[in-house]
Amino acid sequence: SRGLPPPNRPKKHARLSGHSLDRLKIERVPLGFPQIGVGNFTKMTLKKTSKKRFSIVDVAREAGVSPATVSRVIHDKPVVEAKVRDRVKKVLEDLNYRPHLAARNLSKGRTGYIAVATPRGSQHLFSNPYITRLLEGVGKVLDETSLQLILTTTPMQFQNLVDAHTVDGIMLVGIEMNDSHIEDLENTDIPVVLIGGYKQETRFSVYIPDYSGSVRMSLEHLSELGHTRVGFICGPPNRYKWRLNQTTFEETAKGLGIEEVGSIVAPDYEEETAFNCLSRMIEQGIKLPTAFVSTSDILAIGLMKAAQEHGLSVPEDISVVSYGDIPGAATAQPPLTTVGADFIEVGSVATRTLIDAIDGSLEEPIHSTIQLDLVIRRSTGPPRD
Repeated sequence: SRGLPPPNRPKKHARLSGHSLDRLKIERVPLGFPQIGVGNFTKMTLKKTSKKRFSIVDVAREAGVSPATVSRVIHDKPVVEAKVRDRVKKVLEDLNYRPHLAARNLSKGRTGYIAVATPRGSQHLFSNPYITRLLEGVGKVLDETSLQLILTTTPMQFQNLVDAHTVDGIMLVGIEMNDSHIEDLENTDIPVVLIGGYKQETRFSVYIPDYSGSVRMSLEHLSELGHTRVGFICGPPNRYKWRLNQTTFEETAKGLGIEEVGSIVAPDYEEETAFNCLSRMIEQGIKLPTAFVSTSDILAIGLMKAAQEHGLSVPEDISVVSYGDIPGAATAQPPLTTVGADFIEVGSVATRTLIDAIDGSLEEPIHSTIQLDLVIRRSTGPPRD
């Protein structure tokens, strides 16, 4: 009897030659399928297609040297002859060798990671212009190293980070007073750099903006313009800088003969909060100052929008001077007079300090004051007569 017909098999449009993979060539055939062979009409030559991660042993075998010699070449040790060094480098390039960073860090007792931590939520981290500029500076320095970055945004994440010791160092930003997690960190040996206000006695390296200098420069600028009735708007009293700002404002205003009028303690640093606070004052008929000093550009922009919404002109009716010089300050309406610094550079400097602490080359913690500059724009002017 007739047997079953042979099964349908797909037509073969490519054939393998006996050559090694690094000599394989692609040919074009009439059907448009690639044919693998060694014909004269080759269009493309393929290098090794294996996705295997090559080790130092593989490199050594290919170069005809010992793994120790490969390691010396990778680490740029001067004891390898030039001819041997060139041969090893050629093999490293041909195999697309990449060092196994995790293994290298493990051998040094390191994790290969640092963290930027702000235990106040992801919104604070990603929407705050101060912190995004700091992160830009952090990234610039880390690009020069093999260190990787972890972002920590909640108290639970932060506690797990500390308990598991999953990073080599931590940069703290935007912390609040009486935070037990920060106190716990004081009792560890994890290298820490903090940016912002903090207590005097600490093992951390601290970079603190000259907050009191910012308030003084702002008031002196308004006094020179002729203002004698000035309000002060600041965030909630749960930050280390709060009391310093308040005391500096009161003492400086008294020394300049300025009356404090219509000051605001905002529950947060949101633009909408400042807008609502000033709007209520205007709608309730509260006597307004001729100028405001703000501890945040974001709050200041909210003040200006509220004043304009209610028919007041900035700076003719109300002048506003602030702190931060965030990117939006120069494009605000009107452009905001503010006190600021290069916070991208601050992030870079703080990161280098953290790396020095991790490497053990930082002999003592650094306590540095970030100097600020007054940038005069169009949100300040003389008061109306």
